[in-house]
Amino acid sequence: MAISFDVNIKLGSAIGFNIAGPLTGGYAPQMQTIRTLNGDTSTQKLSYTEYKAPILHVDPLDDFILSATNTSSRHAVVMHNVGNAILTVTDVLFTFSQDVKPIFYFNNVDTLVNNSSISILPGNSSTFSVSYTGNVSGFYDNALIIRSNNSIGPYYRVPTHQVVQITSSATVSPASFTTTTTQIGKTEQVIYNITPFINEYVRNDIAIKFTATFVTNSTAWTYTTGTNSATATFNPWEINNVNGTYISTLTIIANNIASTVTNTAIVNLDNILNKNLATWISPLSRHNSVIGISYDLENGNRVLTIGVGMGGNGSFIVEDGFNYSSILNLGVGTGTLLDPYPTWANVCKITFTGLAQTYYSNDYRVKTTAAHNYMKYFGEYNALGSMFVITDDGYGSLTIELNHLRELSDDSEFNVTLQNLTRAFYYYSSVDILGRIPIQSIEYSTSIDDYTTYLFTGFNYNARDKLAVVNNTVVDLPVADI
Repeated sequence: MAISFDVNIKLGSAIGFNIAGPLTGGYAPQMQTIRTLNGDTSTQKLSYTEYKAPILHVDPLDDFILSATNTSSRHAVVMHNVGNAILTVTDVLFTFSQDVKPIFYFNNVDTLVNNSSISILPGNSSTFSVSYTGNVSGFYDNALIIRSNNSIGPYYRVPTHQVVQITSSATVSPASFTTTTTQIGKTEQVIYNITPFINEYVRNDIAIKFTATFVTNSTAWTYTTGTNSATATFNPWEINNVNGTYISTLTIIANNIASTVTNTAIVNLDNILNKNLATWISPLSRHNSVIGISYDLENGNRVLTIGVGMGGNGSFIVEDGFNYSSILNLGVGTGTLLDPYPTWANVCKITFTGLAQTYYSNDYRVKTTAAHNYMKYFGEYNALGSMFVITDDGYGSLTIELNHLRELSDDSEFNVTLQNLTRAFYYYSSVDILGRIPIQSIEYSTSIDDYTTYLFTGFNYNARDKLAVVNNTVVDLPVADI
């Protein structure tokens, strides 16, 4: 006889997790799936136990910066409880090198010192502060150890880093500055370097904060400050180059340490070695056609300075032969002004070697003004751009000639100036519109006769008396440009 049985065996699976560490509680299923032999399937969520765990987290701390034998600023140590159970802090330990030591400041006065504890609810925090003292400069790595019921472990390590600086944090060099000026208008300057020290090592990559005070009874001394530096400047023009001794003191204070340096400038100008030998200014004509020449001794050296046209640095140009200013400022020392030759548009300056030699002015250009660059249109070949050819006879007498006008510009008015300049060495000209108007030597304001006039040719030099006189010659009247 056949007997049938209805067999229903359940097959199932479960998904869960296992908690390790101090919260070990074994297997705790979360989801269960059941399948019978007849194909029925059911899924069922199962409850599980939620474990309570306090979890400690501390924000990282910035470096503790302090000077030797002093105390750093306080840094806040913020203890967060990011778990779901009460966190109990029972002690704060520390590691430290023999040269640095922490000082604790708790919100509850002496809470942990009295063997009490700090309780922190889930999601809350508690704060205490710490600072460090140190006696020896250097870099130190230490740690704070917080003991608690932290679920991850009873000892939580908070790294700390200390930088102990030396108290003498900067030096200033040089210790003083002394200079003797023997040339008119020569500016002297000294740069004082401030060197920072951190932990006995030079740190020029660090900009140290400092203050500077300057004491002087002479306006010739001034100062400026920069990054880790201060500059003292002596300008003898401020005291009109008068011989004497001029003193200033500069005090630099860095990290409460003062360094005082003394600046001494001795002006000792020899009037025999620094003086004007002779000056010549051309008669003026329209369109800025003017040339000035100064022959000088500068610190015993013979120097020739030639200026062409006004308009330098925005000054008025000479127009119609009447409007001009400071036309004589080419003389000894003028090149040492903070704004050299301020009104002249073009300037060349030659220091003579003492040998018989020919000089081309373009080799000695010291100033060019773009809108009034007349010199560049003169001269050929090796003398390109040389408006003047100067010959020294070896004894100090100079022959000065105007080189020829090589080409004209694209500006018709500018070309009038160029053409008028070719006649600038003539004292009189009927070719220039309104003639030429003398600034010096009024007796040469008219022609000698119907055919001749005077022409400037240079200077005769008396080496014994160290004087020079203007040299002129008689020539035919200039003719119009072709």
